[in-house]
Amino acid sequence: MGQKDEGCAADQVSDRIFTVPNIISFVRLCLVPVFLVLLLNGFNVAATLLYALAAGTDWIDGQIARRTNAVSRLGQLLDPAVDRILMISGVCGLFLVGRLPLWIILVVLVRDLLLLVGGAVLLKRFRVRVAVIFPGKVATTLLFVGFAGLLLIVQDGDGNYRIVEQCRPSTVMTLRIDDAVGALVAPEMVGELDAAMQSKTVFRSTVLRAVGKSTVCNVYAPVRHDGKTLGLVVRETNMATRESNGRYESESINAGKQLYEMIPRGQFPYVNAIMSQRHVARVSDGFIMLTQEGIVRYASPNAISCFRRLGCLMTMQGHFLSEIGTDLLRRNDPVPEALPMVLMGKDAVDSEINANRSAVSVRSLPLYDNNGRTGAIILCRDVTELRRREVELQTKNATISEIHHRVKNNLQAVSALLRLQARKTKSSEVKKELEEAQRRVQTIAMVHEGLSQTADEIVDFDKVISNLLKMSVDLATMCDQHIHIDYVGKFGMMPAQDATPLSLVLTELITNCVEHGFEGRKEGHITISAGRSGNSLNVVVEDDGSGLANEEHDGLARSSGSGLGTQIINTFVTNDFGGSVRWEPRHEGGTRVILDMTLRAAQNE
Repeated sequence: MGQKDEGCAADQVSDRIFTVPNIISFVRLCLVPVFLVLLLNGFNVAATLLYALAAGTDWIDGQIARRTNAVSRLGQLLDPAVDRILMISGVCGLFLVGRLPLWIILVVLVRDLLLLVGGAVLLKRFRVRVAVIFPGKVATTLLFVGFAGLLLIVQDGDGNYRIVEQCRPSTVMTLRIDDAVGALVAPEMVGELDAAMQSKTVFRSTVLRAVGKSTVCNVYAPVRHDGKTLGLVVRETNMATRESNGRYESESINAGKQLYEMIPRGQFPYVNAIMSQRHVARVSDGFIMLTQEGIVRYASPNAISCFRRLGCLMTMQGHFLSEIGTDLLRRNDPVPEALPMVLMGKDAVDSEINANRSAVSVRSLPLYDNNGRTGAIILCRDVTELRRREVELQTKNATISEIHHRVKNNLQAVSALLRLQARKTKSSEVKKELEEAQRRVQTIAMVHEGLSQTADEIVDFDKVISNLLKMSVDLATMCDQHIHIDYVGKFGMMPAQDATPLSLVLTELITNCVEHGFEGRKEGHITISAGRSGNSLNVVVEDDGSGLANEEHDGLARSSGSGLGTQIINTFVTNDFGGSVRWEPRHEGGTRVILDMTLRAAQNE
């Protein structure tokens, strides 16, 4: 029967080149490099669809050739050759991106090699050609489909019963496209959920479920407290990809499983963890698996890179991590207190290794079973650049503080010189002017001190002005006078460009009120009202003093005989803030000063 079919087929074979099946096979061959480019550049979905298209057309060209009597000698050679090329390119591409272990590559290559060698031997010795049979085509198709599916590796972990929290994978495609938080579980799952709630250990489902187009197996970890189960942490495992992982994926999955199994026993999350919160676990962290004795059993590529930067050139696997870390430190280098505990993996702590002008943050996650500690996971992250920026920021802050300190000291020196000169002069008018100048210098020094408290030179002006005005009142009042200041409203946050001139304006107004409005009086009251809307600022200063009758005839207040205070107020308000100043008497007695200004550099709150 086989020989008869072979003879019939041979009679129909032609020498034509440009046939529809041959063109399809040639197009399939051209898709191979396109597939590899897409796969190696991370376009997994596009590579999967393209590979599936190339694989699916393998059956089509054969059917067309047989039904249209278009079987050709070129097609008999081209079709299986394209199949082999497509097969080899698929497995090699997946190996290059870390999706297949080496043994699968060897199995596929050995299979094709045996077919090639065996077919050649049969053809030469027995004159028998290996025919293309249906089971062989099915096997090839299944291999194509399997490899295409391996391009997408999915793992997901959800918090179920009513789903209250969802954790999506960070490195692969999620099984659940939609957000499941708040959704109810399917009715058919209630039975195994009840069983999982009653379990005191990890509960594995015996039923495979379909999530989308994937088949998953659920594993439940009861979260218990004081002997009661509070909820379930559900891990969904994609059955199609669980056997296709390399060493890195397998070790990380096993580490996660060990932590997962610690949840029902109350061993994870850690109760007495000592964490600085500076090392929060990330996907990019390298990890090291330690044995109970502290020996490195496995180190991920990122972990090896971290220790290479620290100066470790030896192979980490099989050595004590504590010895590796100790060898990196010089004799007089400071050793963080928690570092030995981290490197031995005995406690849930974090620390940092500084060596070879590099810094690596390390965090220990001990692993336990029912009998005690079995090993540890050590997370490590290169933080060299972060620490360098922190040092630069500290240096910048120290420089700014030093500049502020020097400026303040210089202003205080000027104030002391003015005070000394005022004591030596015999003219009362000159003495008064020198005292006024000294007060203004002290005002500027106070503003500078307030600005020095922050590195960005943005101050809470309400705190700064309260200290300044209290100082101004103390300097201007007599020993038996009692002047009270009340504040209405808020000035808000303000940079130095606006804070310094505004402080001078307000101190001049307050000093004028005390010296002229309350002259000869024992008590007085001053109210400062501030209204702020964005960069627009309205300030009203009111006192219950003697009023405008005691002021100059042009309606301007005077702070001294020279009128310098008035000039300062008008100059800053008009020129710097583009505003206006109005002086008017209060009906209750005293004076009201209204300032309308536009702040130049103030930020909206």
